[in-house]
Amino acid sequence: MKQVSSKNRQAVKLFAVFILLTIVFATAGYLLFNYQKKSITNEKYDELAAISQLKVNQIINWRNERLGDGNAIFYNKSFAHYIKQYLSGVNRNQNYKEAFNWLTIIRKNYGYALFMVTDTNLKPAISLIPTDHLQINGIQTAKEAIKKKTPILSDLHFTSEMGAHLDMAIPLYSSPETAEDLVGLLFLRINASQFLFPLIQTWPTPSKSSETMLVRREGDSIAFLNELHYRKNTALHLKLPITDTIHPSVKAISGITGITKGVDYRGVEVLADIKKVPGTSWYIIAKVDANEIYHPVQLLSYGIFSFTALFVLIAALIIYLIWKRQQYKLNLEKQALTRHFDYIVKYANDIVLLADEKLNVVECNDSALRNYGYTRQELIGKSLADLRSEATRRQLQETIKEIHQKNSALYETVHQRKDGTTFQVEFNSRLIEIEKKTYYQSIGRDLTERKLAEEKLKKSEEQLKLKLDTILNPDVDISNIELKNVIAVDELQSILNDLAPVTNMVTAILDLKGNIIESAGWQNICKNFHRMNPESAKNCTESDLHLSGKLKPGEFKEYHCKNNLWDIVTPLYIGDKLFGNIFTGQFFYDDDVVDENLFINQAKKYGFNEEDYMREFRQIPRFNREKVMLFMSFLIKFTSLISRLSLSNIQLAKEISERKLAEGALKESEEKYRSLFNEMIEGFALHELFVTPRAFPLIIAFC
Repeated sequence: MKQVSSKNRQAVKLFAVFILLTIVFATAGYLLFNYQKKSITNEKYDELAAISQLKVNQIINWRNERLGDGNAIFYNKSFAHYIKQYLSGVNRNQNYKEAFNWLTIIRKNYGYALFMVTDTNLKPAISLIPTDHLQINGIQTAKEAIKKKTPILSDLHFTSEMGAHLDMAIPLYSSPETAEDLVGLLFLRINASQFLFPLIQTWPTPSKSSETMLVRREGDSIAFLNELHYRKNTALHLKLPITDTIHPSVKAISGITGITKGVDYRGVEVLADIKKVPGTSWYIIAKVDANEIYHPVQLLSYGIFSFTALFVLIAALIIYLIWKRQQYKLNLEKQALTRHFDYIVKYANDIVLLADEKLNVVECNDSALRNYGYTRQELIGKSLADLRSEATRRQLQETIKEIHQKNSALYETVHQRKDGTTFQVEFNSRLIEIEKKTYYQSIGRDLTERKLAEEKLKKSEEQLKLKLDTILNPDVDISNIELKNVIAVDELQSILNDLAPVTNMVTAILDLKGNIIESAGWQNICKNFHRMNPESAKNCTESDLHLSGKLKPGEFKEYHCKNNLWDIVTPLYIGDKLFGNIFTGQFFYDDDVVDENLFINQAKKYGFNEEDYMREFRQIPRFNREKVMLFMSFLIKFTSLISRLSLSNIQLAKEISERKLAEGALKESEEKYRSLFNEMIEGFALHELFVTPRAFPLIIAFC
């Protein structure tokens, strides 16, 4: 019953895993589908927006080219002269011929359908247009051109003879620069189906349902200006009422621009991008059927659904196989390896060995292979004794005995690698039982690095003890103590580091040999140049040592160093002994007259890079003398404080040492007499003689 219950629980767990995996796969598929759908849709939106903007730009460029032609004619004085002569009756045939031939060339080369020249009363004079008067559209365009004194491009309009077209009216002046003396007007007719409509209808990417429409508002209707793909003869004929708000064209005249959804003139759902054409009453609409837009999304949904279903089926198959496999009991070795694996997971960085009752290795981890240098095949089956050094093999039985007594043992020993080298290791071994069989499980750690660290720490402690013994020795002469063994180096360095950015002045503590104990705020010219060159560095040391021993406590002296900067020094005494000096410097006084050539020559003398050296020279600070004196007053007090604290520490250390020596001598005397008392065979008495006030002797005995 217990086994059946265990199987049922395992089956429930596997079924729960299957359900969880199904949910995970379904959720992942759903999220992936939504992400890809959004990505594809946004891509199509961007494509539509780019195409509609492309069409707007093409229309603008086309209109600008036409107006550019008009401006070229507007400023052509020769042509205006021909027209003026012709209309004035002067040499009419010749002027007519010249004007007509020139207009014919313009018409053929620039793609204009017809042309017409009128007088100032808008009466046709030279014309390819079959009419003897202007229609209302032409009159309006002509009046606007005369009023604005510039070429004007009309809106699209329709005639039975020409179909959909535009007219460009160009006023002609004898003096076009000042727009004076109107001679007449030139009309150039543009066939919209020749260039404008093909320009609008072309689509830059492969598409089955894409279409570009040009629309404008005419009263209570929306007029389609170009020919459409799915309906013929629509230019300026097809109109929709503005009440049909589901149409993208109606949305356009309502002020809606950008991406929108709607139903086109066919009654088909479309996705469209709407943009206004600047300088016109036109709107460009780039549209694609919604089915075409979402077709890749549908294909994607089928693919994701198929893959999700496939993953679910694979998961079901895998879980079924796992369930079938887990119906069989694990054999003894598998159980041992499973328990051992759990232990390895916890202690993966340590050496892990599993040995049988004969002390042969049956399992190990990768760390053991790395430490011993064996392959897995070589290490499995080896005796634990073979892994020990010769000197420690005989201790193995004692260790096994301790493990059996306490069920575990913690010990240090020396093991041997495959190449014969040895290393110290600490093992924690314990007994484990699997199916009534005993195994020895040992977790070990290489002590090589720890032993090296302990040895290093021991040496460091010995050096520290030697340093302390130097100070604490009651017989030590203070004159033999080095400065770095007296002052608190790290604490003083921290103080100087904080002081430097506040004062912008250099500080340094040097011993009597010129060694720099502490420093802060050094100028780059000294740090990167003077101290780096052997000759100039020698100047620095000689300057520093020049004043050593010549100053008394509380005094200071300023001097020009051999590298031509100001330095100031005050001595550091401990007791009556001079231990070192505190310096500041590496500056100019603000009233110094500094010879720049001196430093240029100095750079050449020591082989410095002159440009870099002089750049650092110009960074040398200048201080007024009052500030320097205030800073030196601080340094003198600071030096006095260091001196007093250091002397107090030495005296305190000597007093403690003397007290310990006295306590040691007393303890030794007490132990000596206690030993004598304990070893005596016969009794003894301790007598003390007192004299009474009457001079009578009184003896008191202590036994």
